[in-house]
Amino acid sequence: IDPEKLFSTLLKWVDTSSKGRIETEDDVKSDSTEEDIEVESKPTLAPELQEGLPDSLPGFDIKTALARLGGSEDLFIRIAESFAESYRDADKKLTELFEKEDYETAHREAHSIKGVVGNIGAMDLYEGAREIEAIAKKAEEGEKLDQQATRLAVDEFAGRLRVVIQSLDSIIPVTDEIEEAKGSSPEVVQLDKEQRNGLVKEIREACESGDFFALKNALKDYPTNSAEIIEVKSLVAKFDSEKLSELADSLS
Repeated sequence: IDPEKLFSTLLKWVDTSSKGRIETEDDVKSDSTEEDIEVESKPTLAPELQEGLPDSLPGFDIKTALARLGGSEDLFIRIAESFAESYRDADKKLTELFEKEDYETAHREAHSIKGVVGNIGAMDLYEGAREIEAIAKKAEEGEKLDQQATRLAVDEFAGRLRVVIQSLDSIIPVTDEIEEAKGSSPEVVQLDKEQRNGLVKEIREACESGDFFALKNALKDYPTNSAEIIEVKSLVAKFDSEKLSELADSLS
């Protein structure tokens, strides 16, 4: 994920209550001006937190996060919600990737996590992801993997991830999709030709415009148990336009 590209997309859809510039993890500030955008629907907090985010939240530096997000709690919630949907089992995935010696994917996964959590103030998790990224990068380059050090790094990451996910679950209602994933899985189906063509068009328009929220809404018109839709939802949650473009090509 490119954090700058991710934020520029999200800012189109968030009503920022106060103006501010977004800082990357290297504290590089954007000089672009922002326009007031009217948003049809705002992200939802848990009922007991309707007045806004708490001043403190385990696993997060809320003050730093809001400073980096132009003071927008809505933007924090949107990014945090997408992170919770996409990465709540990231420790298990990283373990599997290291076991399969797929160091390239492990490197990319840790890098993506680092880019997101660093900008929502989950700094302990950021450091954990950065350590795993460094381990995977060295292994990818041919250096012998220290199995014990890798297990310790992933275990430490897993503990920090649990703290972050528990905090997010306490302030953001669990989505229907996550609840469905916890229950019984319906039989996976394939889209027909007309549906595939429509999906390809939606994906390409989203990749061109950067409007991933419109694509997410469009997916509601397709079978939720479709193999193609499941994959698209995963990539949309990660704002992975490159992989979406590749998927559109493969479905054409």
